[in-house]
Amino acid sequence: MPSLSASAYSLLSTFFSENGSSLHGDHEQALKSFLNTLEQGLNGELPASYYLLSLDPGMGKTAACAAFLRAWREAGYKPASSILVGVSTIDELKFFAAASGLPSYDFGVLTSEEEANALGQPSDLHGEARVLFTTQQMIRSRTKGKDFADASEFHYQERPRLLRLWDEDILPSAGVVLRRDTLFGLVAPLRPEFPEFVRALEDFAASLGEGQVGQVIKVPFDLTLSSGQAYVASRQIATEHERNALEHLILMAGADMLLQHSDRYGLELVGSTPALPADIAPLVVMDASGRVRTTYQLWEENRGDLVRLPGASNDFQQLNVHLWKRPAGKDALRSSGSRDEIAAAIADALARDPDGEWLILSYKDSLDDLARAVERFRSPSHTPKLHWLHWGRHRATNAFRDINNIVIVGQNAYRPADYLGLTLAASGLPLRSNSPHDTAATREGEYRHHLLQAACRASVRKASGGLAGQCNAFVITSQGNAEQMLETVFPGHNLIRWQEDEPANGQVAQAIAYLQQVVDHDEFEEMSKQALREALGIRAASNLRQNVLDTERFRRFLAANGLEMTTRTIRRVECAFDPID
Repeated sequence: MPSLSASAYSLLSTFFSENGSSLHGDHEQALKSFLNTLEQGLNGELPASYYLLSLDPGMGKTAACAAFLRAWREAGYKPASSILVGVSTIDELKFFAAASGLPSYDFGVLTSEEEANALGQPSDLHGEARVLFTTQQMIRSRTKGKDFADASEFHYQERPRLLRLWDEDILPSAGVVLRRDTLFGLVAPLRPEFPEFVRALEDFAASLGEGQVGQVIKVPFDLTLSSGQAYVASRQIATEHERNALEHLILMAGADMLLQHSDRYGLELVGSTPALPADIAPLVVMDASGRVRTTYQLWEENRGDLVRLPGASNDFQQLNVHLWKRPAGKDALRSSGSRDEIAAAIADALARDPDGEWLILSYKDSLDDLARAVERFRSPSHTPKLHWLHWGRHRATNAFRDINNIVIVGQNAYRPADYLGLTLAASGLPLRSNSPHDTAATREGEYRHHLLQAACRASVRKASGGLAGQCNAFVITSQGNAEQMLETVFPGHNLIRWQEDEPANGQVAQAIAYLQQVVDHDEFEEMSKQALREALGIRAASNLRQNVLDTERFRRFLAANGLEMTTRTIRRVECAFDPID
């Protein structure tokens, strides 16, 4: 009798064949290894680690899970075990449950949406359902502050389910950023009900002003509330941002955090807190971005409990990336002149497929203005069907998989403190006073992750035989090393220069060449204009300003490389994007 993983692989091969594809090479070996791991987990044979499968979007992660569930059902649910499946969204959960082919009486659904819950057994029968589908947010919220073994809502026959699947990204801890200004904002709404807590909060927030940037600060133990008190307190707070701050403050009570300063937000505390109980392992994780994100590398190198399963990436030779390196962030799109320049270029690109379908991805609060600008510049003879999507909704949807043209405007950026929090959460490294943590690699890894996810909303995700689908991607970004990142994310793609900037000349070219060498080092933060003038051999400050600093070409170089000028210096830009949830 074939093993469960062999039966699942047979079903999976049939699925690929029926859809005009096949399995071979690294792709085949990765899926076989993955199915073997699932069988080991179902048998309770996996050591307590996190097992990461990294396959590009469209390479069959969900299909492999569905085949495994079908094979297990056809085997009469032998071995007699149980499975928990955690997905990122309710829509993904519905798709996953439907793809599994399980009858409704064999599984349960635990979410905050009654319609989704009704797909399976009633909640009072979840403990007898072999498979339980839920969301990752539900797992995090129901296990906060306790062991996984104590979360009875996820149990099967009063015991934790043996095989646990987690779809999409994961970190063992969560990065936390607490702004001093936000802590003061909690004082007024909480004072009537919790005067002692507020006194401790005021003293703590005030003391941060006397601290030194880079200092390790311990959050007082008495800045905590019971679960009942926390519920009452959250009802007194008007904004979600402040409610999250209170929740994070309570979680971090007694923990060390690093004091930082932001030009935009003032004093901030940065640290990391456990987001998942230790006993949730073994956990099998499926993340398409696993090969491009730095956070997994930090986890692997410093924590030691991450096991990479054999993975595979697609060949992207059918992907044409049209690259335009220019400012394309929120500030650029707020400027009518800059927005019109971008819109005109998009309208020009539409002429390449004037009657086709296009997906355009940009920032949520810029979509309407950008759409109107594109419409103004679009030729009346061109009638493309345009779909609009914003950053933050660029993952976990297959709705645009048949669209062959995608325009990606800008990048999904975090604030510097958030990159530090991610670095600490992934690595588990201790906080160090007055010793900066290098976050450049994390920042680049997150850019690669979001770029891969964004592009794979379109037809590039329709892979067959390890070959990514045919697609034209028009990428507008200020990333200085975008070419290297593109090659990492889309190996084998065709790079085409789009709206290429004119070459710099004379002293501007010398200044750009010198600065490029300097800013390529991660430790660069700022340099004085005087130092630049001396390096270029320019005697008068007025000549530097007139011949270099005030030229449009030099200003575009600064913007494209994340730099800005102050009165006396050239420095890295303090990220102005809102934190990403």
